[in-house]
Amino acid sequence: MYDEVEIVRHPYIGYVNIFIVKLEYRNSHMHHDFELDLVLAGETKLMAQNRMVELIKGDMIILNPNDAHEIKAGKDGAIILCIQLSPKFLHSAFPNMGHLLFDEMDIKRGLTSEAITNMRQLFIELSYQYFLRRPAWQLLCSGLINMLLYHLLRYLPHHILSEDEQQSIKRRAERLRRSMSYVEENYMHRLLLSDIAKREGLSLGYLSHFLRDNLNLSFQDYVSSIRLQHAKTHLLSADSKRMLDISLEAGFSDPRYMKKAFLRFEGCTPEQYRNRHNVNNINHVEQTSAAAEQFFSLDASLKFLKPLREPIGTFLQGQLNDIEAIGFGMV
Repeated sequence: MYDEVEIVRHPYIGYVNIFIVKLEYRNSHMHHDFELDLVLAGETKLMAQNRMVELIKGDMIILNPNDAHEIKAGKDGAIILCIQLSPKFLHSAFPNMGHLLFDEMDIKRGLTSEAITNMRQLFIELSYQYFLRRPAWQLLCSGLINMLLYHLLRYLPHHILSEDEQQSIKRRAERLRRSMSYVEENYMHRLLLSDIAKREGLSLGYLSHFLRDNLNLSFQDYVSSIRLQHAKTHLLSADSKRMLDISLEAGFSDPRYMKKAFLRFEGCTPEQYRNRHNVNNINHVEQTSAAAEQFFSLDASLKFLKPLREPIGTFLQGQLNDIEAIGFGMV
């Protein structure tokens, strides 16, 4: 079973995961953590909350738990610094974090350039210390995470969910997970939205609008995107396969439909895609049916971030001065 609810690992600090990734695309997926992304290089489009945000170098976004989101980078890919943070991280110090939603995911909306710069530098410093791992680095990173969250709450509109809203979001997330998993398990066969509607006990019209609102795609477009990613995996495998076989294994009933999907979503034919991404050129990329991405090692992450950071003493002093000068109402 392929589950598009991503299981986030927290290998070094409880409830926190930080990494740098170079990606071409990541299919629509969701997880139970907050996610903060900073574009370090390239351009990308992020689809979430029934809207698309175009991101360039230096832009940041915040995603709420269980927000389905899809990422598609420009032709040269994008390098993204990512923090995934469980609401449980602040359970003792700030219990409301488990019931909080940010109302705006595009961090640059309504913020001054100075505020954006401060948050960006705090994000980079936190990540650098996370990768550097000097003695007691966990304590330093925990403090920086708290400071970052403080700034997010200070600058971004947010609200606390009522009990009814929490239950509604939980039901929505479970329904979406089941629908996405059903498509992943059956993409190679004929798929009808009416079959999922029957399984969920919903009307066809309601489920159609529900999936479009949460996946930012129509049901048919979502199915085509899943089949397309599986076709890409087959195209880039070491074993040479005929286009007919690839199209059938990916769930397309005819190579013409696969070609149509490639032209629509990739702007090229399957043959052109295979030549552009031949096996000799992708040794550094993890290519799956859901994503094409390369995760940076600790050393590579440090090397990339080092020229972007400010001296920690100067930076932290500026942050502390800023906090003392301007307060804000906590929820």
